[in-house]
Amino acid sequence: MFVETVGAGQNDVGIRDVVDTTVVVLVPGMGDSVQMDKAGILEIADTFVVNKADYEGESALVRELLDIASGRKIFETIATQGKGIVELLDHLFG
Repeated sequence: MFVETVGAGQNDVGIRDVVDTTVVVLVPGMGDSVQMDKAGILEIADTFVVNKADYEGESALVRELLDIASGRKIFETIATQGKGIVELLDHLFG
């Protein structure tokens, strides 16, 4: 079963108590990662996904995630083209 939260606020970190795995999906240029970090959303991720990896700012976002990932996996996907999706699914369900 999948559980999706909306937004990236303090309330979303509670999801960690009811799921086995937490995936945080980010999109380049769609917000300040520092704000997400302050909200605690980046701390709860078991896996990060940078979707729309063909958007401007993708490299900077991945670099920022590498700084905080502490060995957690980061997947770069372009869902509309199917890029990175198989690898992500293998990681999650393989």
